[in-house]
Amino acid sequence: MSTHGKLETRLRLVWTAFRRRPELLFAPFAALWLLVNVAPWGFGPDYLYSFYLAFTGQKSDIIFPYTYAFAVTSFVGIFLAGLRWSRLGLGRTFLVAGTVPFAGPGVFEIIFQEAGARFHPGLFIGYAQPYVMLSYGTWVVLGLTGLGWWRLTWRWGVSLAYTVGGFLIWFAIGFPLVSTGSFAQVPWAYFFNISLKASCFLVFAVPIADGMFGGQRAEQNGQLSASALTVGSPGAVPPRIEDPVLPGPHAATIDARDGGGID
Repeated sequence: MSTHGKLETRLRLVWTAFRRRPELLFAPFAALWLLVNVAPWGFGPDYLYSFYLAFTGQKSDIIFPYTYAFAVTSFVGIFLAGLRWSRLGLGRTFLVAGTVPFAGPGVFEIIFQEAGARFHPGLFIGYAQPYVMLSYGTWVVLGLTGLGWWRLTWRWGVSLAYTVGGFLIWFAIGFPLVSTGSFAQVPWAYFFNISLKASCFLVFAVPIADGMFGGQRAEQNGQLSASALTVGSPGAVPPRIEDPVLPGPHAATIDARDGGGID
């Protein structure tokens, strides 16, 4: 086997491990999140209490109900997709679905606060501080727990394009803020804030949903057998590059319900 072939095989094995055991990514990502946010040198234990206040409705703002709805929708959508189309099991499906809602708000807040500090410095005093940006960065990293299930399709491309283009248009019109008036006064502020927050969620939820559906679609299209195929056995179909190959004492196997890769 060539060096390229060996590297390709190893990458596929690593990718499969992350897909079938998302806790391999969650453990270090969660440790980083806790060290940055909850440790004494960070925001301390009160950081977790702030989550409790927010999700019980005791601490909110005019946009948070939308953020809350997007978070719940992304969690439920990925959780149901995982139960339907993957073989992760209840616990691992919950793990992947439960971390997806972190990444979207993390990306949105990093861009929002950095832009706000430049367009409206008088209103964003104390925002976009380096440690705060690091904190939101750990939200993004934690949301990558399901990275092994990512499958990049045109749907992901559309959500990414809208996110990038939407922010650029928002900047071009002066970055109006919802805090400066009602919907009637600053409609574009509400439109871009809400729609771009939703698209940030989609950028991380869509590739996982497509990855989970990918294996099911392969079965339906007859690209792979619905049962596991043994590589090297007579009549076996060679796996495509995005199909997982698992190590074994005698042979590796691939499974049609494992998604991943790029469309």
